Amino acid sequence: MGAAAVLGGSLVLACLVLVVGLWLAADRLARRLDGPIRAHGSAVSDAGGRVGTAVDQLMLATNRHADAVRQAGAAIARPEITVAQPVPIREPVKIRGPADDGALPVNAKIGK
Repeated sequence: MGAAAVLGGSLVLACLVLVVGLWLAADRLARRLDGPIRAHGSAVSDAGGRVGTAVDQLMLATNRHADAVRQAGAAIARPEITVAQPVPIREPVKIRGPADDGALPVNAKIGK
């Protein structure tokens, strides 16, 4: 029974030494990594702020472009053509309608 007690005590002591060693190693590693982890977090936060500013500027530019396209579309949809002088016509004028054979619809208006 004495040998069993010595073996049991040795196993308990070995496990205790292993656990304490692992705990000390993990604690030391955590202390060594604390500074770089905080620096990385700060760098990521700063970069995120800069990216956010760039995204805001891109959004504003995109909105300005969208407004310009909308205004251009409105101007194209309502063309206003002003003829300042008479335009000479040297050949007979052919007016083609939208139909495949060139016919005009019954309610079509030519001129004003």
